[in-house]
Amino acid sequence: MGLGLSGLATYAFLGITSRALDADAYGSVAVLWSLMFAIGNGVMQPLEQEVARAVSDRRARGIGPGPVIRRAVQIGALFSLGLIALSVLFHDTLLDRFDGDAVLVAALVLGLVGFAASHLARGTLSSHGRFRAYATFFGVDGVARMVLAAALAVAGVAAAGPFGLVLGITPFIGVAVAV
Repeated sequence: MGLGLSGLATYAFLGITSRALDADAYGSVAVLWSLMFAIGNGVMQPLEQEVARAVSDRRARGIGPGPVIRRAVQIGALFSLGLIALSVLFHDTLLDRFDGDAVLVAALVLGLVGFAASHLARGTLSSHGRFRAYATFFGVDGVARMVLAAALAVAGVAAAGPFGLVLGITPFIGVAVAV
């Protein structure tokens, strides 16, 4: 149910955003969403799965999960630091992709760090059998994205940056509520 709600909320987010922004600004937000989703899931999904597998194994053998989780946090932090370094290195290229909107570059970095945090949280939650909290993450992340976009649209915001920041902060909201 959490995944389904997330999917519907993402559809609503994109619909709201497409109506609030002109075609160029919406295109930049769509590129941001695509990059965040492809890079964030592509890099962090294996870490989530390994955390879930390793912690579940340790718990089944009566061994505490601390070392696995600490190592996974270190990997997630290194991933995040690497992204920040790459965003500085390729700042001009990213600016070109986002029609010169530096806020979208910041939103990309923020969102990818959020993806790291969310995948680590999801791996930990699932390995502990906390599937309701796991589903809650998806629902809250998606609904927060939709609600914040709707608030921006109602306020008359017509710039891509704030909608991009919504994409960047909602993984953190989902983690905070789920954990």
